[in-house]
Parts: sequence; C-alpha cells; structure tokens
Amino acid sequence: MRSIAKHGLSLTTMATVAREAKLSQGIINLHFQSKERLLEETLMYIVSEYRSVWHKARDGDWASAAEKLAALAGVDFDKRVCQRNKLAVWFAFWGESRSRSTYRRICTESSREYRQDLA
Repeated sequence: MRSIAKHGLSLTTMATVAREAKLSQGIINLHFQSKERLLEETLMYIVSEYRSVWHKARDGDWASAAEKLAALAGVDFDKRVCQRNKLAVWFAFWGESRSRSTYRRICTESSREYRQDLA
C-alpha cells in the first residue's frame, strides 16, 4: 500500500514493493507471481478490511435506526480505514476501475453490498 500511495499503480513494481516492505524481490515474486496479482490482492485486502469495519457497525446493538445509520456513516472516518495511504490506494483503484474489469468487478461488488445494507 505504501508503494501504491507513493508511486501510483502504474509506477508500482515488484521492486518498489520489496523496498517498501523491506523484503527481497524474490519473496514478493514467489508469493504473488506477478504485479497484477499483487495489485488484485491489495485491492481485495482493503475491500475486506473495509467490509469488516462496515459489518461491525452494521451488526452493532443500536437503540435506533438513526444510531445505526450514524455508525455506518462513521465507518468512512474510522481510523482503521481512514488513513492517508489507504485513501490514496482506494482512489488509485477506483480511477483504474474504468479500464480494468477485475478492479471494476471487485469495487462494484463491494459498493452493491453497501447500498443494499443502507436500503
């Protein structure tokens, strides 16, 4: 995430990720096999993290619908998801989702779930 936040998606490489993570490029290559796979896993990670915070707010024991709605609105400002690097990563993926079907699918599925919960 630090590499994407610093360099953007197009300039992030396995080497920049290895440097940011203080790991060898070989271990990054072994685990992810390709830059595209690494980027997809990064997107799925931040979506999963957001979903977890969202579900916790959604499933809380709220006295009223207004309290529940306030908790859901607060998810976007939760310190677990509202961090400079994470926001940069979100925007990078959303910007690329128009031209990359995999990113679009992942982003659309998560947005659909949030809209259904709000409805």
